[in-house]
Amino acid sequence: MACTYGGNSDMYGLGIRIAFYLQWFGTILASWIARTEVPGLRLANSFFIGATFLALIIQASYSAPTIRAVDIYITLLLTYGSYYYYVPVYLWRIVTMCNPFWDPSRWPRVPTTVLYRRLNLILLVAVTCFQMWFWTNGVKALGSGGDCQEYGFFFTQVPLHADLFIAVNIFFAVALLICCTASFAMDVGLVIPPRWMRKQERKFDRELERYDALGKDYPWRRELQFMQTVSNVTIATVVVVAVELTIQWNSLSEVNDVSTAGQTIPVVIAGGLLAHVLYVWVNPDHDRRIQRALHPHRHNKPRGPGSSTTTTTTSSSGTDPGGRPIRGFHAPLHDYIPPDRPFHPPMAGRPPPPPPAVAAAP
Repeated sequence: MACTYGGNSDMYGLGIRIAFYLQWFGTILASWIARTEVPGLRLANSFFIGATFLALIIQASYSAPTIRAVDIYITLLLTYGSYYYYVPVYLWRIVTMCNPFWDPSRWPRVPTTVLYRRLNLILLVAVTCFQMWFWTNGVKALGSGGDCQEYGFFFTQVPLHADLFIAVNIFFAVALLICCTASFAMDVGLVIPPRWMRKQERKFDRELERYDALGKDYPWRRELQFMQTVSNVTIATVVVVAVELTIQWNSLSEVNDVSTAGQTIPVVIAGGLLAHVLYVWVNPDHDRRIQRALHPHRHNKPRGPGSSTTTTTTSSSGTDPGGRPIRGFHAPLHDYIPPDRPFHPPMAGRPPPPPPAVAAAP
């Protein structure tokens, strides 16, 4: 039977949960309406994950921990929620045999840097290792508190200590870790991809060069980006439902108010970030005005005797008036985001593409 008891509001109180939800959906929304805000939202989400995960380790490491198995399970859903985005991506790659032409991750709305991917992988490995400890030892060691039954989520109500449920979670954690690590190793050149993958990459390169020579965009780029967005929204929604239903099924009290600073601070920070996304969307020239004020010499360079001082107007998304990716330094200086080029990390056995040529001033 399920017992009513006070949940751990310091780990998954209403304010903390809302903050995570706002960041997940806010990042997805910003990728379409204010892409310059996405790197900041990603970084903030990583900080939230790191801080929550650190607190979880501290509470679980006490000699007589007061945290229960269901508390850890809900906290892991929050800290691991953004990593579940990778599950449909890798499943789709298996279905398409890693065909780069049909890989939505090749056409992200906002590419990530190598440094961010490395730090994100470190965090993913740390959380996954804790997951492995929890599902192999912690969930049994912590127990369920007497005769009280604890429940988890697998698209239905499932006993948290059921052996099959534990095995499924271990499988997902290990499979996701292996896929992410292998993909990252190939991206940075630590592992040479199989020959058939390199052949596909060369074909992909030639096709992109052909489209560039014709001055055309890849025909399925928008559809693949939309498919990735639908996948992300679906995963985020499922995780939100899993967290809220788990709290309801286990009759956890004292976790549904925001009456303390520990709950209001994260929700105000996340709400402020989302509000800024909407502000940038309504005022698309905001970032350009700030950059022009901070770096006036970069935006008002003379082009030579008798040349006009009129500069080409650019949109906040980093495209020229014709919708093509901007070359050189005409995009917003603080965050160059080329929207019409695929994310194409260098792999072992293939030299990186040359940088775009910048036309010299007359």
